[in-house]
Amino acid sequence: MAITACVSSIVFNYYKATRDIGLYLKNGCISLVLSFIVDLVIYEIFRSVTSMAVASLLELLLWFSLEDYSYRKQYNLNGNKNLTYIILMITIFEITSGILNMFISLVSYIILYGLLSVIIERNTLTSLFIMFKNLKAHGKI
Repeated sequence: MAITACVSSIVFNYYKATRDIGLYLKNGCISLVLSFIVDLVIYEIFRSVTSMAVASLLELLLWFSLEDYSYRKQYNLNGNKNLTYIILMITIFEITSGILNMFISLVSYIILYGLLSVIIERNTLTSLFIMFKNLKAHGKI
């Protein structure tokens, strides 16, 4: 849920900022149809809740890939970092959710989430730190 909410907010804001909600809707409809097909196939093959949960993560990845590719293509951007981050977070989630002790599972996920976020977004975090340092030096915060 946390991954989905973050991804949805980011992707929607990309399209909202560029006033291209129509493309966002078109891509969302394509993803919906593809997700429905994946759900049917997974249900018919495995008939288990776990496989449906894994399928939903793959569908999220499919949806994000379609939205991200479309946006990057239209604006000639490089977004491989975002896709890598999402794939790694899904992998971390799957691995840590397999730990039987719920407390250790949660703590492991939070630590790995924090570490990966700092590693992937270190340039952004450094820029924010410098910006806040400058604001503080000029008495604006």
